[in-house]
Amino acid sequence: MRWWATSSGYALDWLPIKPAASIGFVLTGLGVGMWLLPPSEGSLLAGIILFGMGASASQVIAEVIWATLHGRLSLGAVRGIAYPISTFFAGVGPLAVGLLYDLSGSYQVSFAIMLVGCLASAGLIQLARQPVRHG
Repeated sequence: MRWWATSSGYALDWLPIKPAASIGFVLTGLGVGMWLLPPSEGSLLAGIILFGMGASASQVIAEVIWATLHGRLSLGAVRGIAYPISTFFAGVGPLAVGLLYDLSGSYQVSFAIMLVGCLASAGLIQLARQPVRHG
């Protein structure tokens, strides 16, 4: 998927940043949504491809959003706040999915929560505004 991440970066030269971010979240959500369908080789493969495309695009787009909204001089500070939070949830996420599986006997609940999160993110990113600088 490295070629896709690179392509995502090039696409930002002509796509507005917030709609591009929404596309990344929607692709990720579509991938997760494929796993909610009855299991088949096709739905599994489509889910993996769509999820990978969306997740890799979102990583590239996040860097551009941070620089665009907060300025390049603040990029280190923004990353310093965002990455520990992101890393925490990346570590806790699989544990939560495993717990939900143990409680329900299925991954459907976890996938549904992830799908809602991706679609909510696609909408909420449109509300992002450049911070107002005081003083």
